[in-house]
Amino acid sequence: MGRKPNLEGLNLGAAGVDHTAKGIETDLHMRTSRKHIYAAGDVNGKFLFTHMAGAEGAVVVRNAIMHVPGKIKYEMTPWVIFTDPEIASIGYNEKRATQNGIAYDLHMEAFEEVDRALAESEYQGKIKILTEKGSDRIIGVQIVGLHAGEVIGSSVLAVNKKMKLSDLATQIFAYPTLSEIHKKSAGKYYAQKIFSPKVRRILKFLFGYQG
Repeated sequence: MGRKPNLEGLNLGAAGVDHTAKGIETDLHMRTSRKHIYAAGDVNGKFLFTHMAGAEGAVVVRNAIMHVPGKIKYEMTPWVIFTDPEIASIGYNEKRATQNGIAYDLHMEAFEEVDRALAESEYQGKIKILTEKGSDRIIGVQIVGLHAGEVIGSSVLAVNKKMKLSDLATQIFAYPTLSEIHKKSAGKYYAQKIFSPKVRRILKFLFGYQG
């Protein structure tokens, strides 16, 4: 809070580089209005995260030094707020999905269902996984709870690689770890399908027939 870009003394106007009080304007290639000049990190005023500065720097190296075209993917940026409990997010949340006209299904699990959270006496928190409506492809994850910034790592991979709930449900997470909350949330989705009233009636009939 209270930060501002340090642009004084650069004489950007003389160089023809567009900028505002928020920072230097850049495109997804990290180029300024002068295509041979790049700006990465907090100075462009987009995402004031250390990990984003690193990612933007890598894009600059690709485009300016190696001449291998590359773009930054801001929609895939993980957010972490280091409060107590921590808050972490990747991809779409409910508000952004609605604003973009994206229909979604929501899958949740509480931290109190995870043995490691109970062992740490940290009962508050939950995970919310958003999937495309009628599909199990993951489009966003939000986590509130103990070490959410660490736990979100699995979700970052899931969203970026367009994984499905089945990919999480079939993974073997180390026990007892907080990361198991991914498997529990995804597993609940399939458990509801497997043990639906229709399936229960079929099983009851089959086992009854077999005596």
